[in-house]
Amino acid sequence: MDGRRQAMAERTIGLGRVPEIPPSATADAGQLRSPQRLRGWQMVTFLFLWVAVLFVASAIEPPPAHPDAAPALGALLGTLFVVGMVATVILALTRSRSRTATASVFTGVAAVAMTVACPVVGHHHLAPWWFGELLLVTAPTAWSYRQLRLSQPGRMGE
Repeated sequence: MDGRRQAMAERTIGLGRVPEIPPSATADAGQLRSPQRLRGWQMVTFLFLWVAVLFVASAIEPPPAHPDAAPALGALLGTLFVVGMVATVILALTRSRSRTATASVFTGVAAVAMTVACPVVGHHHLAPWWFGELLLVTAPTAWSYRQLRLSQPGRMGE
């Protein structure tokens, strides 16, 4: 390209006004974050979250006042909780944030329903331990819902 053509191209395109984009010092191609993929600590959290909740809830819960208060409801909610827990663990291994978080929210809703239904049907008496258990199952459900929201497009900066 001769000098005259180059000067015209620079005026037309404005090559002198385009700022240089510095390379990122922290991210390379393998470390780019995707809102659809779980990071390592998130995957591990999803793997052990509901198992830990199950053990802690079982530890703080006293013996039932009426063990056979609502066996069909208890069986249904318990089955939904276990199925959701297993689905959460399996999906966490795929590192898919949206699918894992959806399964975890499902598990959390089943856990909250079990916790609320417990004193309502008379299985347990309402006591201070119940509020602790409600907090125990609500916090991971809220965290899972947050992870689900982060997996949606346009929600990365929230």
